[in-house]
Amino acid sequence: MSTIESLPFEFFTINQDGCYAIQNSYCKKIWGDITGKRPQDLPVSKEILDEWLDANRRVFAGEVVRKEFELPVKGKTGTFFNIMAPIKNEDQVLGLLGVNIDITERKRAERELRKSEADFQMLAKIGADVVGGKDIEESLQRFTVSLRELMDADRGWLFELGEDKGTAKYVSWKEGWEPATCTVKYDSPDDINRYVVETVRSNPGIVHVFDYLDEPIRGMDDPATRSLLIKSQMLYLFTSYSGKKWVCGVHENTREHRAWTEHEKLLLKQASYFANLAISGKESRDALETSEEKIRGITNTASDAIVVIDEEGKITFWNPAAEKTFGYSAAEVIGKELHLFLAPKSFYQAYRKGFHEFRNTGKGPAIGKTMEFQAVKKDGTVFPIEVSTSAIKINNKWHSTGIIRDITERKVAEGRQAGNLHYFMSMHQISEIIEQTMEVEKMIQEVVEKLLTIFSCDRAWLLYPCDPDSPTWKVPVAAAVPEYPNPVPANVEMPMDPVMAETSRKILATNKPVSFSPETTPLLLSEEYEPQKKLKIKSALAVAIHTKVGQPWELGLHQCSHEREWTEEEKRLFHDISYKLSDAISNMLLYQDLQQSETALQAAKDELERQNQELKALDKMKDGLIRDATHELKTPVAKQGMQLEILKRILDKEGLSDACAKVINTMESSIQRQDSVINNILDLSRLEAGGRKFRSEPMRLDMVLNSVIEDYQTTLEAHNIKINKVLPEITIDSDREMLFHVFSNLINNAIKYRGSVHQPEINISLEAGGEKVAIKVSDNGIGMTEDALAHAFDKFYQASASAEGSGVGLSIVKMITEGLGGRVWLESAGIDQGVTAVVEFPVKT
Repeated sequence: MSTIESLPFEFFTINQDGCYAIQNSYCKKIWGDITGKRPQDLPVSKEILDEWLDANRRVFAGEVVRKEFELPVKGKTGTFFNIMAPIKNEDQVLGLLGVNIDITERKRAERELRKSEADFQMLAKIGADVVGGKDIEESLQRFTVSLRELMDADRGWLFELGEDKGTAKYVSWKEGWEPATCTVKYDSPDDINRYVVETVRSNPGIVHVFDYLDEPIRGMDDPATRSLLIKSQMLYLFTSYSGKKWVCGVHENTREHRAWTEHEKLLLKQASYFANLAISGKESRDALETSEEKIRGITNTASDAIVVIDEEGKITFWNPAAEKTFGYSAAEVIGKELHLFLAPKSFYQAYRKGFHEFRNTGKGPAIGKTMEFQAVKKDGTVFPIEVSTSAIKINNKWHSTGIIRDITERKVAEGRQAGNLHYFMSMHQISEIIEQTMEVEKMIQEVVEKLLTIFSCDRAWLLYPCDPDSPTWKVPVAAAVPEYPNPVPANVEMPMDPVMAETSRKILATNKPVSFSPETTPLLLSEEYEPQKKLKIKSALAVAIHTKVGQPWELGLHQCSHEREWTEEEKRLFHDISYKLSDAISNMLLYQDLQQSETALQAAKDELERQNQELKALDKMKDGLIRDATHELKTPVAKQGMQLEILKRILDKEGLSDACAKVINTMESSIQRQDSVINNILDLSRLEAGGRKFRSEPMRLDMVLNSVIEDYQTTLEAHNIKINKVLPEITIDSDREMLFHVFSNLINNAIKYRGSVHQPEINISLEAGGEKVAIKVSDNGIGMTEDALAHAFDKFYQASASAEGSGVGLSIVKMITEGLGGRVWLESAGIDQGVTAVVEFPVKT
């Protein structure tokens, strides 16, 4: 966006809904914030709006529209050059992008230029008239005709002022405005002519304007004035070489209150200089040097250079403006050939050829025209000039008069505007290429090909990697003009030689484009460097492209036809294109990696799902085997218990029961443990298979816990275990049988993993808080490690290999608790620090 904000003209986009979506700060300065608005919301006329909407429709149909508009901006009417192009995604137009370039000043300058060109032509003609006549009388009469045409007036004339009367010696008029008299006396104090003459005489060197319809000038009833029917006139007083007073002027008889412009006043003064030149030349032809000094004095105020050359192309007249323009004094150039030192050497022969034709015929490609040329100042500076020339025949030989203007500033302004437009259009073309495809290879190829056109170079290329430490490099993409094809095969690994490595280091050392020429980098462009024999590079421009994936790339341009100095504007454009290309390559490579990653991820997911299904099948098979095995084990264990009862009765009859009591008790205890393990495994299998449906009914938690404690009372007393309990009355909706199973397992674990250092102790508490109730069963037994806590609820897990049981008790606790909507966890500070089991259930309100 920093690039868009820096544009010196309006930039905007319009979305598919016809609303402005983006505008830069220059656009906001002109129209204010119009984001979200439509063209119909802007303060423009219906005619302009209709043209806008028609242009928008054409752009959404795929056209690029260029048009000039006259728009009211901040109370003034300006001229804008509008360019609009479609924003596309493949073949679909998503919106339009537009710029408005203010060309008001350029249009004004063009109008002034056209007017100036016409004025220059007419001034040149006036100069030719006063010099080219058969005699002075004819020259001055022709002068008044040209003066009238130059000023677009009804009369043009020259008056010689005497002491008591003025004589209109030379007069030209439009048809119908012939003067009634050519001699005017001013011998009355109230005479208007005396008033005018006195005003002009008292203010010499100033152009005077008299509006007879607006000013209360004395003598309006003067017959001479009435006969001339003057509505306004413009006069300029000059003094000829002999000291005579002359008035050069024009009459306006048609238009009332004509507003004579400052430019017209200046033209009258400049035209008067030529009249004075002719009159003064007649008065003193023998004193040429004095006359020339007088002429220079007359032209001192001319803003444009005036130069006269003879039939040999040698300078005979050089005014002060020419001295300022070219840097040469008159003494340095008079008598010297103009083209030899004012024209660039490369154009000298063409100038001489054209002048040869002029010398023989008075005609030439520049005669009678206003044209642009290159000229050379004294200090060697080449600069643009605008020249209006005319041919003058003196003594049967052709001379040329030229009015010359330095147009450097105008060319700079035009170049800056053209450069900005070229920059914008080039960036737009690159953006279009990038947006039209997601194939990185195709996009890069088209961008590189477009660079040939944008920079008018001989070769463009993209090299990878731009890394001096890489053993090789290659050129994935290149484009070239037919005269200088790319000699490096595409995507072929080339060895990284010292010259290429040093070139890469220079490019990587800066984020700006680096230019290479025989002066700055002689080794790279030397014929002694073997690759240069094939590449034939005279100048090069390169920049590093740092993408988000992989090593840097190198984007470059070659100029092979000639040595080229890359301008700052070209470097700026090349730099910004490289940034845009860097982002595009990064995004496309990341997109490709993402697609590949998604494919690999989906494959891994499919494989994981397949393995999961296999594990589920194995787990189901295992659970079936366990369930079948426990069912098979339950019958023999039950038979063992029955046989043990029979054995006990036989021993009682034989009187041997006391002697065998210890063995009998051991066997009885073993059978009970086996039965308990089998029952636990069967319970777990039923729970996992959904064979036990949970019930929900009101019950007292404290009563369930007391019944469990009572069930274990004999065991507790046998192991001298102290019971501490805090069991307030709390009722919840749950499954009594399942809760009994949960608490039985927890208390059984507390008994089973009791300690041997201190008296065993079990604390049982019941706490209600908010919407939850917590049951805690804690002991001071052997404790658990962090690893054991993490796996405590896993099926068949036992923290110690010597522990009794099947390792499924806590798995059953977890399944029942979560099935009843609660949760369970264990807490332990470590080995010999005891364990606390916490069971938490929600309380329904």
